[in-house]
Amino acid sequence: MDQKEFFSLILNNYKAMIFDSINNFSSNFWNRMNTYKKANVLSLDRLKNFRSPYFDKRLSYGLDDQESFYRTLETYLLLLDKYEKQFVDQLIETNIGNPKYYQINKNKINFNELFIINFLSQILKYLNNENNIILEIGGGFGSLASKIKKIKPNSKIILIDLPESLNLQIYYIKSIYPDAKILLYKEFNSKFLKINHLNLNDFFKEVDFIFLPPNSLDKLKIFGRFVNFFINTRSFQEMDTEMIKKYFDFIENTIVEGGVFYNCNKYTKLINNKNVNFFEYPYTNNWDCLSSGESFHQPNMHELIAKYNSSSQEKISLILQKIRRENLKTNNKFIYFKFLLRKLLDIMFFFIPKKILFKIFKMYI
Repeated sequence: MDQKEFFSLILNNYKAMIFDSINNFSSNFWNRMNTYKKANVLSLDRLKNFRSPYFDKRLSYGLDDQESFYRTLETYLLLLDKYEKQFVDQLIETNIGNPKYYQINKNKINFNELFIINFLSQILKYLNNENNIILEIGGGFGSLASKIKKIKPNSKIILIDLPESLNLQIYYIKSIYPDAKILLYKEFNSKFLKINHLNLNDFFKEVDFIFLPPNSLDKLKIFGRFVNFFINTRSFQEMDTEMIKKYFDFIENTIVEGGVFYNCNKYTKLINNKNVNFFEYPYTNNWDCLSSGESFHQPNMHELIAKYNSSSQEKISLILQKIRRENLKTNNKFIYFKFLLRKLLDIMFFFIPKKILFKIFKMYI
């Protein structure tokens, strides 16, 4: 399949999703974000440059954090304090979508990649099985799914997202894994009537990635408990409470006993004129907490990793009650100071030759 045929496949799949009125699943936030990502402005050239900050209205806007040199370098060095340099460098993907990056020594360092690598590292602590079925809700442009596949090649990955984001995920994943077997919305619907729980394992042998919009949740529920690992990073924070509840209900009905749910989102955010709080996420008491704490280098976000246990004696509600925003309230002035300091350092670094900078940071890079 050449690039034009591939683009035609993405476009036809997108039109099928839009025809089924899937966008009523999006919040006001994403309705605004996706106004310039519709089919009438989608093109192969825009997909090829979907991460480019120099391209007018990049398609990855809202899914792809891009930062200044100092902020990027600072995050890279902090990540190297946590993980082996070889592990970090092998996972950086900057060859698809023409993203913004900084050449640090021989490495092309992109800010967003660094956080995705940290998410992956946390997930790998609890992703022990080599043949997992992993479902990511709100997968950005596909970076985390791509990295999971690289480390766990036998995993089957389902991505649930809005049509505009699925376009990028399909393009990104297929560009990195051209031989991967993918299943899109139209084909999934045509195969759905032939699928039942008894031959579900045979079905998953035929695919590597499945890309589906939110209106497919009820169909997936029919499969029963089949998902080993759920992931949501920086996505629930963009939804209203009603939509979050729908996803939590879906998770509770499809995760296997002992399955894991990785959840990393903001402590609070104003969505549709209402505060959506992490500590009010609708967890039932069927969860054992594996880890709970502030997210790496993101003091406004919380990371909660939990294992599904239908006979749990642990009340996760007690964990949620401990999750508060006192750290943000007490550190607001310090955060503004750090922001100002980073801007000043960026200006300083602009005038320092890169050769000198590399010597300064040689112990790390």
